[in-house]
Amino acid sequence: MKNNLVDLVIFGAGGHAREMCDLVVAINRLKPTYNLLGFLDQSTRVQTQCGLQRLGDHSWLCRHPDVRVVIAIGSTAARYRISKLLRSVCGNEFQTLIHPAAYIGAGCQIGAGSMIAAGVVLTCGVFLGEHTIVNVRASLSHEARTENFVTIAPNVTICGAVSILEGSDVGASATIIQQRKIGRWSIVGAGAVIISDVEDNVTVVGNPARLIAKREPDWQNT
Repeated sequence: MKNNLVDLVIFGAGGHAREMCDLVVAINRLKPTYNLLGFLDQSTRVQTQCGLQRLGDHSWLCRHPDVRVVIAIGSTAARYRISKLLRSVCGNEFQTLIHPAAYIGAGCQIGAGSMIAAGVVLTCGVFLGEHTIVNVRASLSHEARTENFVTIAPNVTICGAVSILEGSDVGASATIIQQRKIGRWSIVGAGAVIISDVEDNVTVVGNPARLIAKREPDWQNT
């Protein structure tokens, strides 16, 4: 910790990692909070990102137990695998990041390692599980809930009392009407309109949404 700032590393080296770096800059601009040390990645292909150096792979965290980490990877399955790996070998705390331009209403709860982007609206009583990504200008209404490792893309509209189960991915500009459920590890295509429950392990697209594929999540093969 430097000057009472929280030491933080970003796990990931792609586009979402760049977005998380920008999010940290926005937080620090409002109030100095994080000392962003660099990024980690299992691959050595990328050595610099956003002016930061690659510090190593997951084993770096084991040598720096007081440093917090955020898994900045868009893939739900990849976040699941990395989280499982880190939990098995390291005890570092997962950091939650909330953009200053997000609105978080009364009674909302946000799980560890989650990331809330600019323009997001969580009205009241919204619950987000761990390692959930809510991307720019998405909105979740009263008592909407996600389980762990969910990704919500930009401009998604999630109405009241919707449940999105573990590992699901909701595509850009999709709409889910009130009190519907999205099953575990399912994909809702961009622009889809969900008017009925979605089963586990499927892909749905269209308006109204229709089933186009059953799928086997990547994490099952690890």
